[in-house]
Amino acid sequence: MRFDRLFVLCLASSVLLASCSSPEVSYEDPERPAVVENRFSMNDLTTVARDSVQKLIKDENTEGTTRPMVFMAGLKNDTSEHIDMQSVADAIRAALLDSQKFRFTAGSQGAKEIDDQLSYQAVVASPESAAKAGRAIGAKYILYGRLSEFAQQSDSSKLKDYQFVINMVNVETREVLSSGLTRIRKVTTNAKVGW
Repeated sequence: MRFDRLFVLCLASSVLLASCSSPEVSYEDPERPAVVENRFSMNDLTTVARDSVQKLIKDENTEGTTRPMVFMAGLKNDTSEHIDMQSVADAIRAALLDSQKFRFTAGSQGAKEIDDQLSYQAVVASPESAAKAGRAIGAKYILYGRLSEFAQQSDSSKLKDYQFVINMVNVETREVLSSGLTRIRKVTTNAKVGW
């Protein structure tokens, strides 16, 4: 009987201790860099988007066009990590739109929703106010890019380099008008154990 009471007391104590050691959650500034591991992170996404946008805005190779129409083509992930490249593309597009220097065509993004709305308006809206199909503006430029990684490792440290390249191409001439390169290096050093 005494063993049972001791067991119950130990079990109750462990449950109480476990409940006291729950994780603490707090808010932080998302603009402040936070390095937890050497994998591609939100900080890296922000760096890539910022550097790419600065390069594209600086280049005046868009042949004097005022706010040219751009299509965001695919961004390729050539790393060993699962990286949401759509998030990278979204960040670049949002920053370029904020710059007021470019416009973007939706392409296949939202195509179903656009078609549904056109069908709905054709039936419900007045002919004067209904949006008409076939009036999309063609893109003059295409943006595409690639993220790659290079890794080195020793007994005491691991180095990982990321390289992101983004290109702006004239659709008619296929001329590469701008090419931006961003590099990020992360070094992980093993903790030294000693007495």
